[in-house]
Amino acid sequence: MVEATEQRQEGNQDFKKLMAQDTKAKDILGFAKKRLNKFYNPTLAFAEVSSHDKSKAPPGPPPDTWDAYAKKSDESTNVVAMIDVLIADLDKELTEAKAEEKNDQEDYETMMTESAAKRTEDSKALSGKMEAKAEAEKTLAEQTDVKKDTTKELWATLKYIDSLHQECDWLMKFFDVRKTARTGEIDALVKAKEVLSGAE
Repeated sequence: MVEATEQRQEGNQDFKKLMAQDTKAKDILGFAKKRLNKFYNPTLAFAEVSSHDKSKAPPGPPPDTWDAYAKKSDESTNVVAMIDVLIADLDKELTEAKAEEKNDQEDYETMMTESAAKRTEDSKALSGKMEAKAEAEKTLAEQTDVKKDTTKELWATLKYIDSLHQECDWLMKFFDVRKTARTGEIDALVKAKEVLSGAE
């Protein structure tokens, strides 16, 4: 948006500069056109004074060495017409520049409106994402504590299982020996009971 604003300001400055230059050029051409009209088409009063003075004989044809004779009015028509063409070109350039400036300004305003709406939408989306992130971080902290407690409990359980395993391994290892010893103890007790009962 900042870049677009800078470009729009530069475009507007260029437009104002062109308008000032073309307007000044039109003023100068208009001034020149008036002067040329005064030169080539003297005032009506001056024309009337010269028409009363008929004592002078009309000038003869120019010598052969000169260029073809042309009336001042023809020169006036050509020069003034050329100035009119230049003024028309400037008017056309000014009209096109105004239309282009208007379109550029409308495009800029549309873009700024859309950008502002998008920024608002993005801000809302960002706010929602930040809330979701905060909630996720809270859940992560809770689950981290649960994991820590569960890990402690698991290690305690594994330690207890290991101790049971050691006892069971010892019992399994010496089961046959203890079984034989028990059998011997049972036989000895049976014989001792019989002896106590009076058996020989």
